[in-house]
Amino acid sequence: MPPGGPWAAEYPARVVYVGALTRARGSDEIIALAERLPEILVEVIGNAKPDVEDDLRSAAARLPNLRYRGFVPNNEALGRLPGALAGLSLLHGEPNHAHSEPTKIMEYMAHGIPSITTPNEASRELVERTGSGVVVGFGDVDAAVAAVRAWHRDRGARDAVAARAYAAASGRDWAVDGARFARVLQEWVEAARE
Repeated sequence: MPPGGPWAAEYPARVVYVGALTRARGSDEIIALAERLPEILVEVIGNAKPDVEDDLRSAAARLPNLRYRGFVPNNEALGRLPGALAGLSLLHGEPNHAHSEPTKIMEYMAHGIPSITTPNEASRELVERTGSGVVVGFGDVDAAVAAVRAWHRDRGARDAVAARAYAAASGRDWAVDGARFARVLQEWVEAARE
């Protein structure tokens, strides 16, 4: 059996989403992406809010190219990243997303896959600075479809973006970033106590 299941031979190209699923994290856009890309497997991995889970299960029942896996252990979920055309991070423009460190994108980068993300400040800055993906407008499924199709047609262009993503992730000093992250958490705790 091909990696990923019996459908892998039917869909030699795929995009992935790994993480918690809500409408604000782009679940509706992911379903619309699957609807518009019948030739691409859209693999969705993660816990979903009940209403979102119902929508994903319903969409997966009618769209043969949409695979909603629900929760799987982290090492298995991350093991699904290599070989994907792109990783999706279609956050909406909400205040709590604007400055959040885009860990999902960094996971995609560390696994050598390009990201398709929205223009939240931290995500946009990371992707544009590293050349590790494309930024599409909030809710702009057409632009996400165009990016997937472009990388599907031109694997060389996709592979160049993937190489930049991996190089940027490999070049990070996680000890320094970890210390910075710990300081930010400490500041939040202290601010909450005031």
